[in-house]
Amino acid sequence: MNRRVIEAWIERLSRAARLTIGDVDELALVAARGFVDEQGHRRPTDLWLMRWMLRSMGENQNMETSEPAAASDSTLDVQLWRTLALNEPATMKIGAGPMQSSEPAMVAIEAWTECELSALHALWHLESRELAMNAQPTGRRHSLGVARWHVEHTQPDNATNSPWAIHVFVALAAIEADAEAELYAQTQLHNCQITMGSPDRRSAMILADAARALQELQATG
Repeated sequence: MNRRVIEAWIERLSRAARLTIGDVDELALVAARGFVDEQGHRRPTDLWLMRWMLRSMGENQNMETSEPAAASDSTLDVQLWRTLALNEPATMKIGAGPMQSSEPAMVAIEAWTECELSALHALWHLESRELAMNAQPTGRRHSLGVARWHVEHTQPDNATNSPWAIHVFVALAAIEADAEAELYAQTQLHNCQITMGSPDRRSAMILADAARALQELQATG
């Protein structure tokens, strides 16, 4: 694994996130108060992302959010984020292709890709949890396989400029010397800053979490 690539991206993602949400203490405060984006909107994944980030930082998880509304959403990414945030066992099996059973032609490519990458982001954390519990290290290879498929078959700007799973593409670049994977991550980081010149609030939270994931990878190898 190329640790210099990981170190550079930890700094890059952390710096970009700080442009919008400041330091870790402010991040925890934003999450605990109930996250909304610049338009006052909250997506189903936001609740579980915030809960996961608070739990991973050892913070109190009392949040001013509506759990039943998010829990009722049946999309794959929401299911995986909820599993992660509530520390529930993961049961799904992942192959080396796309994570969703439906084909992109069945839905808008932007919505399909965003759900894919959001689910991949959560999957990486679920696999890391299993590795920490001394489970068989097959899950991480699944994450990299899914990322490899997306590098070959999708474009990062097919999503809605949210840098989901950016750390997985960085990991693929560092572990397998995959220049295309790093370019994919670079495009994601660029795209989430186009509108305002800095990451929007949701993207900043995603980048902060991705930086923490890379720090964990750097520490554990």
